[in-house]
Amino acid sequence: MDDTDVITTAKLEDVFNNIDQNVKYLVEASASNARGAASLNVMQIVLAGSFCFAIIDRISGATFSFNPPNWAYDYIFQPIIDKPGVFFALNIIWLLICSYGLLRFMNYLQDSAMGTLTLRVTINKKLKSKKGMETFFSTKALDNLESEIWVGNPTVRMVEWEETDEEKWLGSAPFIEFAYDATNLFLLSLELSIDKKTSTATEESLVNTVLQDLVAADAMDREVAFGEDVLGEDMARAQQAQDVQQGGKKPASISNLFGLLG
Repeated sequence: MDDTDVITTAKLEDVFNNIDQNVKYLVEASASNARGAASLNVMQIVLAGSFCFAIIDRISGATFSFNPPNWAYDYIFQPIIDKPGVFFALNIIWLLICSYGLLRFMNYLQDSAMGTLTLRVTINKKLKSKKGMETFFSTKALDNLESEIWVGNPTVRMVEWEETDEEKWLGSAPFIEFAYDATNLFLLSLELSIDKKTSTATEESLVNTVLQDLVAADAMDREVAFGEDVLGEDMARAQQAQDVQQGGKKPASISNLFGLLG
């Protein structure tokens, strides 16, 4: 083994040792995050209990530095607080109910933030005309428009909007980021964000829906959007429909001819 192999082997050992050390750090960080999440859940329960007890105190005005009203003595103090153990039991029951409701609500908010599908697709398809793009954007409620202009280079525009027709998108309507070359008229990329919990659309159907909107607005040719195979299928279906229509007329004319001969 020459000196080069020895140096290479030593370098590889250093790399592997560094990788092993980094993995250990990641494992420790993951365990620390788990402990932090458990501590956060405990703090949420403690704060929820404080909030529940504060609600009970505010009902009778006991923390407002003045004497409670007469109805508080008649309906709270005498039947509940003056009896040993009753007020404590009611506080514990109220704590459990209120804490359970708050934790369910927090879990609901956490679940609502999850399940989002973000689809990034590189398109690189030729657009048809600027007029068609104006027609296409006129049907959208644009939220944001950014342009990147470089000397001697094309102008790249980023357009963002949120769709509203849930029926067309098979459930939840997506938020779309549309990047195109405004100088050479090229659709560069698409980024769609959609809630998959309430949508049955696939990745392919999402992209095809955007392309169909472009074709409908005369912003892109159909064969460019979906390929020449799709154009050939459309022409075949049109020819088939025309043949069926012509075939339907011939039997009618022959039957009329036999009717006249009869």
